[in-house]
Amino acid sequence: MLKKNERLATLNLSDNNMGDKVIKDICEALKANKSMKQLGVSNFNIKVDGIKIIAKLLATTLTTLDIDNNKLKDEDIKAFVPALKANKSLVSLDISRNSFQSLGAKHIYEAFKTNKVLKKLNLSFNRIGREASVKEFLKVNKTVESLNL
Repeated sequence: MLKKNERLATLNLSDNNMGDKVIKDICEALKANKSMKQLGVSNFNIKVDGIKIIAKLLATTLTTLDIDNNKLKDEDIKAFVPALKANKSLVSLDISRNSFQSLGAKHIYEAFKTNKVLKKLNLSFNRIGREASVKEFLKVNKTVESLNL
């Protein structure tokens, strides 16, 4: 069904706890979709393999990504960074309520240093602490309008 639907713009699968195998199948089906704007997979039990698969979707027209509450750790975030750096369409990223710390936040800040489209970034309810240099991030990124820590 998803493979044939090229007009689907929003897909919210949050709170399904399905994991990486299902996210792989879903992302594979969405590859040909040029209309997809919003993807919600919060509380989906995504791990590093699922993040790598979702990262491939960032090469499309996706503008909003909600991956909160997946217990993502620093190394999971690091696997996601190259796609975030290359992305030219993502306007809103909610990566709150995960398990990454200041290193994960630094990876995200690094990814968005040169990004010119991101407007909303939610990192709340992680364990980023004071070491994550929000000040340095805000010095170089001039497009973020909402930063939730």
